[in-house]
Amino acid sequence: MTEEFERRHTRRHYDEEPKCTEIIERMALMDSALQTVVGQLIIGIADKIRSQQKLSGSIKDVSAGALIAVMTSKDQRRWYDGNPLLQKAFKNFYSLNRVARTALSFKIHESVHLVQLYLDVCENQGQEYVMKDVKRIFDTSFKEGGEEGKTLIAKLFAKSMDTPTKTRVQEGMIRADDD
Repeated sequence: MTEEFERRHTRRHYDEEPKCTEIIERMALMDSALQTVVGQLIIGIADKIRSQQKLSGSIKDVSAGALIAVMTSKDQRRWYDGNPLLQKAFKNFYSLNRVARTALSFKIHESVHLVQLYLDVCENQGQEYVMKDVKRIFDTSFKEGGEEGKTLIAKLFAKSMDTPTKTRVQEGMIRADDD
């Protein structure tokens, strides 16, 4: 971890994994429709991991205090507290053991990164995003990997994207208009 990361994020248990922190910070900037899609994704994957843990007899390593705080917080101080689906997503996430949280973070990080890339290209092109395309990007990156996700984004904009922007998309840069 970098010193800046450690200085900025020291109190939250999800900060043990920088990719998780990045996902949560990016989600906070998304509109509610995109937050819902990512929340549903987290719930689905966390449920699968939890099922596998039950089968294998894995023991959770989340501290009781952290889990109780997440489950009982009613003061609405976190950005996602007003959305029941996101509360469920983060409760499911936080209830996983550290190894599972790390695995989930890595899995979702790449997909969220690619969706952000797609949103940036939409903005660069002066277009609104299409939820169907967002879901296709998530599905493709999960099932086939990040490279296929980048290829899908390039295909979605094949006619309207200039060559330098296509190159930046294939390289996976976050901002399509940055040099």
